[in-house]
This record gives sequence, C-alpha cells and structure tokens, in this order.
Amino acid sequence: ALAIDVRRIDVPLATNPDGMASIQVMAHVRQLGDLFFPAESVGPLGAELWIEAFVVTGIDSGSPSLLEYRGITSDGFETPWLTDSVLCGSRGRGTPLLGFAVRPRVAFARTRVCTYWGHFSSGRRIGPLSDGSLCRSDLPDDPLEGIELRVTTRG
Repeated sequence: ALAIDVRRIDVPLATNPDGMASIQVMAHVRQLGDLFFPAESVGPLGAELWIEAFVVTGIDSGSPSLLEYRGITSDGFETPWLTDSVLCGSRGRGTPLLGFAVRPRVAFARTRVCTYWGHFSSGRRIGPLSDGSLCRSDLPDDPLEGIELRVTTRG
C-alpha cells in the first residue's frame, strides 16, 4: 500500500525552558547495539566502544525533522545529508564512524543554532563546531565514541 506522510515544516519544535530543542539520538554502538541517548551526551565515553551509526530525531513525534546529519565512514566516504530518522553509517558490520556533522534544515536555519562536539577513541574532544562543519579527529582512523549536540534558538 502506498502512503503519504504530510507534515508542516514551519511548526516550531518543542523546546526546554532553557531554549534547547528536545532532540534524541539513537546510536548503534559496537558490541552493544542500538542505544538511545539525549542529544547532550551520546555514547559510552571512555569504554573504547565506537559508534557505527546514528539517527537524530525530535522527541515529539508530531514535530517536523529539525536537523540534517551526515557521517564519515571508516573508508573515508562522506554520507549524503540525511533526515527523517534515516540511519547514518552501518549496523552490525563492526566499522566505526570517523566523523559527523549536523545542521538545521533550511526551514529552521534562521531560527536555530546547532553546536556539537565529538569524542574519539584517542581521547580527543573536537569542537565546538556548528551548523554543518565536519567534526573529525586530527588523528587518522580515530573512531567516534561520543557526540554532544545542542540545538538552541538563535538569539
């Protein structure tokens, strides 16, 4: 059966009292599988378990997709910009992501700021970066272990 999902993209996303959007990240973590995290702290940091894939979603299922995201796979491939709960990376192959980027979708770029940091197996913390800049370690083949993501209202 064919279905059409119609959603308004100009509806404001729910925010916390501090002005941060309610975002959740599902990360597929080596040896642990799919885990759900609040966007502010993604991944089992320091456990030497890298992120193989991730999905960024709004907590409120009625809200439109606020963000686009992409990753860098272990072979250096940059994925296209993804949204609408599409998996970025691979599941079950045992290959880490080496980097990522996140940005507001065009409809929200004037009203939202996306700031993020990456945590890598080497212990490096890269960031803050914002609005689509690529986050990767300055060391080659340094797997991504964690993400910190904040989406706030532009002031």
